[in-house]
Amino acid sequence: MPATGGIVDMQAREKVVDLAHESPFVLGPLQVEPAHRRICEGGRELILEPKVMRVLAALGRTPGTILSRDDLIQSCWDGR
Repeated sequence: MPATGGIVDMQAREKVVDLAHESPFVLGPLQVEPAHRRICEGGRELILEPKVMRVLAALGRTPGTILSRDDLIQSCWDGR
């Protein structure tokens, strides 16, 4: 039984957005750099607040997938 708890804990940790370890990605014309909290387009740059970037990174992890409110709370607000 403890092994299952470990697997669940590991899966929960994998869902948490840690900006320092998120890969950059493209969203339409935007280059998103989570580790720097930066969005770039055509030489312009915008720095996002950490929570806003965590949500964007969570959504950018799985394009085309719908995340529930509970999924976002778990991955961006540590379940709180």
